[in-house]
Amino acid sequence: MVLMEAELEREHGIRNEAEIKRRSGRLAAGQAVLKKAGQQMPKLALMVRRLTQRSLKFIRWLRYHLFAPTCYEQALALLRAEYAEL
Repeated sequence: MVLMEAELEREHGIRNEAEIKRRSGRLAAGQAVLKKAGQQMPKLALMVRRLTQRSLKFIRWLRYHLFAPTCYEQALALLRAEYAEL
């Protein structure tokens, strides 16, 4: 799933912008808490997206389209539409 998500972003420009925005908000909140405590967030935590965490929208889309009788381009269009919804 990690490789598939990377390919979708690289080849087709499909990204879950809502999840990226939520993640950056969580990181900012975490940094603020650590700053008050006089600590810093590890740089690795800032640079790398968790490899074990996939969005539920992506998992459901992938599970359905692995077995659905749809072509790849149609499946991509449906994922774009899914990511457009908040």
